[in-house]
Amino acid sequence: MTLAVALTLLAVIAMNVALILNLSRAQSDEIGNTQLDVIRSDLQDTITEAETQVLRVAIGAEQLMESGASREALSDYFVAQRDKYLYDDDFMNVYIAGRDWHIIPDFDAPKDFHA
Repeated sequence: MTLAVALTLLAVIAMNVALILNLSRAQSDEIGNTQLDVIRSDLQDTITEAETQVLRVAIGAEQLMESGASREALSDYFVAQRDKYLYDDDFMNVYIAGRDWHIIPDFDAPKDFHA
């Protein structure tokens, strides 16, 4: 009789442990998914903002090229816009290039470099 009660109690304890572990796993999965959703949303916002800023600079550069501005004026515009809109701790660089020219701020291109 005592053995039956002990076995029953052990079975109940084992079921409780299994239930607690399953609930903990489910909660961890839910919390992890929520955090991933937040990270995904932040990353998408950052990408969208960067695309908007780069497009703004590109449109301005295109308008300058269409108006016949010199390469120096284009370079000055490009560097100024890069510094104004794009430069931060996470930003590396951006460039603009044509068929036989390129503007890459703060970069000393080797002779054999092709943008």
